Amino acid sequence: HNNVPPHALAYLPPTLLGHMAQTSKGQVCHCGCRQPHALAYFSPTVFWHIAQKMQRLKKIGVSFSLDDFGTGYSSLAYLKKLPIDELKIDRSFVRDILTNSNDAAIARTIVTLSHSLGLEVIAEGVETEQQRDMLAWYNCFSYQGYLFSRPLPLLEFEQYVADLQSKRDSV
Repeated sequence: HNNVPPHALAYLPPTLLGHMAQTSKGQVCHCGCRQPHALAYFSPTVFWHIAQKMQRLKKIGVSFSLDDFGTGYSSLAYLKKLPIDELKIDRSFVRDILTNSNDAAIARTIVTLSHSLGLEVIAEGVETEQQRDMLAWYNCFSYQGYLFSRPLPLLEFEQYVADLQSKRDSV
């Protein structure tokens, strides 16, 4: 993933769009991910003219994920105005999903909203099998968190993925 703050897109020269796409594709191929992603962190300073540049990046294969959805400055307006491909459920809702009915309702609603809009959804901060099972019950099947692995440097990540593929292939 490439972390790109939206305000940086406002200053991105058009000639760099192609370079950025090539760089992303190289990184994606190198780490084995299925497609380039740019994680965009939105704040109140988002300029709506960025949407046009995001559309151009999307046309060359970059996808956008709205991180920490449901907290801070994430807004339903972003879903309407920007070319978002994925919502990420903030870990604050996942942490207490089993014990707090409000967090459970919010997580379930974000999953339903994502599916209704044709977006991917991923839950952040999944640390227990029970959290994962609850999210799966809500039809969320993509997760990040210590249940699976701590954050890894690229080389360790590549080995981790290779080991998982090897285990899967041997079954």
